[in-house]
Amino acid sequence: MRAGRRRDSGRGQRGVTLVELMVTLVVQAIFILFVLGLYSRMSTAYRAQGEVSEVQQTLQAARDTILPQLGQAGFGLPDGFKALGDPVTVIPALSVVNDADGTGPDLLRFYYADPTAQARVTSFADLNRQEAVVDFTGGFRIGDVVVLVNPRMNPVTGAADIAQYDACVVRVTAIDAGTNTIRFDSSSPDYNTGANEQCSDVQDATQTEGAASETMIYLFVGRSYRIDPARKELGVLQMSPSGELQPNDWVDMGIGFTDLQLATRYFEDGDAADLDGDGDPQRDWYSSEGQETPDPTGSRPANAVLTQVSVSFAVRTTVELDVVASGATPGFVVGTDPQTIAHNRVGDHPSLALAGVPDASRPPEHRGDHIYRFSTSTVDVRNMGVGR
Repeated sequence: MRAGRRRDSGRGQRGVTLVELMVTLVVQAIFILFVLGLYSRMSTAYRAQGEVSEVQQTLQAARDTILPQLGQAGFGLPDGFKALGDPVTVIPALSVVNDADGTGPDLLRFYYADPTAQARVTSFADLNRQEAVVDFTGGFRIGDVVVLVNPRMNPVTGAADIAQYDACVVRVTAIDAGTNTIRFDSSSPDYNTGANEQCSDVQDATQTEGAASETMIYLFVGRSYRIDPARKELGVLQMSPSGELQPNDWVDMGIGFTDLQLATRYFEDGDAADLDGDGDPQRDWYSSEGQETPDPTGSRPANAVLTQVSVSFAVRTTVELDVVASGATPGFVVGTDPQTIAHNRVGDHPSLALAGVPDASRPPEHRGDHIYRFSTSTVDVRNMGVGR
């Protein structure tokens, strides 16, 4: 009886067949592949979003670094300055080199006086212009690059409404706080010479004005920005902390930059030619060679005063991505008419098609699958119009 019950308890039970096991394994495999594929796509999208976010941060950092400084261009020296012992050449307070390396990106240079350290120059202490007596030496240190500025005021009103500014740049080599003397002799030959001929106009004006001298000494700031022509494949944005007054002092700031485009707007008093077609003939944008100093095209009137600068960047992801890449580079140009290309507020570098173009046929900076972002900002350079 007991044995029979044991035999009956096993009735209705059976194992898993081989077919059922294989079906289960296939279903599980399909599910796992689906999950892995979904994870891979989500991971790729997440990485791509991270790279795009990094590009946006790179753009923002470039703007935050350059634009505030650019807004100071020309402060204290709107008519430019002389340096390195050259008594003739006046270096403009802001200048652009269009298509600087022949492949599209421009180069920007600007300079200004920094009033965080300043003093009034009462006299040049020697005929060779190697030292000056000031009313206060505090704030200046040996090694500082400084600019001496004398405004030639309106002879009728004595005001600065039509002032012209003489300025020269030297490096401080010694300070005597007891006699309030700042020295800039030839022991610093990268900025000074034996007679500092670049300061002759400032010296003459200071001596003529005597005790009423308006000559001031400030700290000097110079900056240049470009995309390194030797490393286009990396897109290296560089800055010269001397504004290229010192050779080969470029410093790397970031990578992934594929374009730097500049456009400048000038006020042209009495001019009747509306070059940019905006309905205002006295204010025109220049986006090609016409914005250079001097203007090789001859299209800019002699009395033109710089009022605004437009700065455009193009940046790409620094790694290739397994997502849909940008089909073309950002374009910084308006229209196709030569007049419009030469006179607009974004630049003169057109977009480059990438989709369907093999890497071998692309410029080095645009090879591979990348996502591009760009920005354009306009800065008022109010200091450039001082005295006009």
